[in-house]
Amino acid sequence: MKKFIYARNAADDTDTALAIPYHSMRSIHLFSDTSLRIQFIGDDGGLATARFTINSGKHKEVMKAIVDAQRHTSSFIELADVTIGRFMHPDLVGVSLMSHD
Repeated sequence: MKKFIYARNAADDTDTALAIPYHSMRSIHLFSDTSLRIQFIGDDGGLATARFTINSGKHKEVMKAIVDAQRHTSSFIELADVTIGRFMHPDLVGVSLMSHD
């Protein structure tokens, strides 16, 4: 079963949502003490990036939760939906930037 990672940001007028195949995730980077960056490769070869806000110093816990999420039986893995305030981990608190090239 193909699994998808979902994230939605509604911080401003540029409400953006991504649903990316889990297998296309290429890296999770510590961007700062309070930020992680996840990079994906699309079927078209383009690069998609999502930056998540986390509680300070909790990068390892959030990274582990993201990696472990692929074990879920659901094909839809919701990392974050800012519009309804739902996050997959208590230390994942926001989506600050999403882009697709």
